[in-house]
Amino acid sequence: MSKRLIRKATQVAAALGLLWAVFASTQVVKAASTHTPWRNLSLSQMTAVWWQWAFSLQVSVSPQFDPTGANAYSGQPYSDLLFLTGTITVNQPNGDILGQATRSITVKPGTALFFPLINNEWDNTCGSKHLGGPCSPGKFPNILGVPELQALATAATDTVTTVHATLAPADAAFNETGPAQNLGYTRLVSPPFSFTLPATDNIYQHFGINVSGTIAPAVSDGYYTFVPGGVLTQGHYVLRFGGTGLINFGANTFTEDLTYRITVAP
Repeated sequence: MSKRLIRKATQVAAALGLLWAVFASTQVVKAASTHTPWRNLSLSQMTAVWWQWAFSLQVSVSPQFDPTGANAYSGQPYSDLLFLTGTITVNQPNGDILGQATRSITVKPGTALFFPLINNEWDNTCGSKHLGGPCSPGKFPNILGVPELQALATAATDTVTTVHATLAPADAAFNETGPAQNLGYTRLVSPPFSFTLPATDNIYQHFGINVSGTIAPAVSDGYYTFVPGGVLTQGHYVLRFGGTGLINFGANTFTEDLTYRITVAP
């Protein structure tokens, strides 16, 4: 889950937040889609595909709402690369927000992984009355261009204070049998992209914004890790990743803390 997805916590009295958008299609820079082979993509383009995948899923099968890993393969666009995700966040008594889960998944040897440690997405849905806005009191229209949206995404990512991603070998009970290796991470800015929400049970609707269909443009910024296919050989692993940033550029923190128990088997 991303910082972007917590912003409606204060805007629509829900647990998370999103600022969604519609813009003229002539102003959208074409980005990669879930139909593009992933090896033909840059890592920045892959972030756009990651968001397209995440938004395409109904809440009932979304990995973001799944604490166990049972829905990890829902809607995955590739057979040899697996997108992982954070989780829906929980408000803490002190005003901080924590997204935490331990999931178990099984992958084939040679599977590559791509996932955000902490990320955010921006568009104009909350500024468009016909799309479900306003998410907070304000005047219409309040439509921002791509440069303004990108500036907001950059500013949000600039508040990130920590990120981490480690992988450790483990036994069948997921007791770690060796030192955890730092996987590294890269800050990535997506090209502008579009995504399509399901007609029912989509993440917007879950948080009280009755919108569906294609949203464009959207932009994102964040920290991601890519694990090449040769890293995961047959066996068991413990993957941990996450990060911490500020909520709405204020004093309270938003933290993602994910653990994946990975079994690699034919």
